[in-house]
Amino acid sequence: MPLPAPHLRDVVTAYLRRHPEEQPLLKPLLDRIAAGHDVTDRGQFDGHITTSGVVINDADDVLLILHLASGRWIQPGGHPEVTDATLGEAVLREIAEETGVTALEPFGDDIPVHIDVHTIAARPGKNEPAHIHYDVRYLFRARGPVHLQLQAEEVGGAQWRPPSALGDPVLRARVLASLGRPREDRPVDEDPYCTLIVITDTAATKVLMHLRDDKPGLWAPSTWAPMRPREFV
Repeated sequence: MPLPAPHLRDVVTAYLRRHPEEQPLLKPLLDRIAAGHDVTDRGQFDGHITTSGVVINDADDVLLILHLASGRWIQPGGHPEVTDATLGEAVLREIAEETGVTALEPFGDDIPVHIDVHTIAARPGKNEPAHIHYDVRYLFRARGPVHLQLQAEEVGGAQWRPPSALGDPVLRARVLASLGRPREDRPVDEDPYCTLIVITDTAATKVLMHLRDDKPGLWAPSTWAPMRPREFV
């Protein structure tokens, strides 16, 4: 059985009571739930739900995995399955499958820390057009030693990183706030989600600075700047 529509509606509305400014962003999801669409069906390309979890250890670092399909370091997660009774069960199952971590407790209450809306690029090999994910994100605390057992088919590695390494700026700010820490801006050379591309002109007198953002397909404006001796040696 798919996740019950009343449960999904309640999760989203509880989140919106805490973050009412996001009502316009999530209204299409609530409308689809109210219209009877199974928004957990990955074949619903107008928008379906996924879920992911930010796992924090005793050192206040977060667990990031190398997601092989996207090539990005992200928090573990995925699609709900028919065996899941709630989104909370779904995210715990995904974390356990991808990382082997099972001893988790909610960090605070059970309201999602973030619901992100993003577009997934088309996958012609799977006959999937570009579509929308509503990623319901939860925050967990892992107590004591954590032993990882990675899902080789989907995960290429795992790292404990400071919360400032989280790619999404909204998620990053909320996790830091939950830990009672101020927002941290990440230097480019320490950021696993940004790439600085350097191209010189033919005379090697100017350099084109091009910064790739943390979302696929987004690039900051290019800027030509004078090149100082040994600047990029």
